[in-house]
Amino acid sequence: MIKQLHHAHIKLAIATSSKNGMKILEKAELTSYFKAVVDGVMSAKEQLKGKPEPDIFLKACDLLNADPQLSILVEDAVSGVKAGAKGNFGLTIGIARKENSKELYSHGADHVIADFSEVKDLTELNKLFLKFRKK
Repeated sequence: MIKQLHHAHIKLAIATSSKNGMKILEKAELTSYFKAVVDGVMSAKEQLKGKPEPDIFLKACDLLNADPQLSILVEDAVSGVKAGAKGNFGLTIGIARKENSKELYSHGADHVIADFSEVKDLTELNKLFLKFRKK
């Protein structure tokens, strides 16, 4: 999905509380796909509030010059989907890696998947966005 989004010229960012965000992207050889990285280092430097506050995600949108209402936030933590709801993101997708779909939904996820194999392509992702987009 990352490659499809990148090839479609859709701007991508990583927002993480980890201070190793850039190192992880480098090890995974994914740095060229992401235009912005908001990590624990930047959060500390800029005094961004952690999840469930939307600060790191809003900062990522700011760096991409993207409107949060026209953006998709993908998060596997309850605190992250809460941040997506608070930040008024166009679509917040929860990744249920701990069989916690109900919990993700109840805390602000618009749509929950187990992994991105459930979203076959960009057309399907766009349909989800249009279905749930907040106006």
